[in-house]
Amino acid sequence: MPSIRLTHPWRCLVFCAAWLAASGGTWAQEKTAASSAITPLETRQIADGIYLHAGALQEWLPENGGDVANLGFIVGSRCVAVIDSGGTIDTGQRWRAAIAKLTSVPVCYVINTHVHPDHAMGNAAFRPDGDAAGAPEIVAHARFASSMAARERYIVNALQRDFHLPADQQRIVYPTRTVDKTLDLDLGGRVITLTAWPTAHTD
Repeated sequence: MPSIRLTHPWRCLVFCAAWLAASGGTWAQEKTAASSAITPLETRQIADGIYLHAGALQEWLPENGGDVANLGFIVGSRCVAVIDSGGTIDTGQRWRAAIAKLTSVPVCYVINTHVHPDHAMGNAAFRPDGDAAGAPEIVAHARFASSMAARERYIVNALQRDFHLPADQQRIVYPTRTVDKTLDLDLGGRVITLTAWPTAHTD
């Protein structure tokens, strides 16, 4: 799974293991409109420009709406990097609303730390039209797509059977950019470095 390191001018540990485009125009306007009708996830600031949402210490189940992963986001002067998107599109929408409430800077990256559905099924909330122009890039490990494809049938079935989500809310959004070794992402005055690790919590 990718790890994240902040470099000059801020240095700090952001999220370890469990703690964890530039866009505008139509997508930004749609983001603002959607966020206003949705209850944002609870979020707290843990460092300058670094925010955390703590998921429930439970299994990925309908009772908690799939909100069981720890999520984060990092704000630069140009744009925001989102660290994981949540376990359902509803959670992703609430996460997106929380970000819009705290900053007007657009989201340019959604980083999936690993392939488990509680961390990645909210991707569709950030790319509502799939490859819509101006939507954030989805960034993940080089093996993320193949690992997700192997699980897709199970995940979609679980969303339909357990979460009773309609077909249009079961779409899995795959990475648009991958990390094989390291990748630097410039958020404007703040650079984060993603590192692809070998098999650990996932492959």
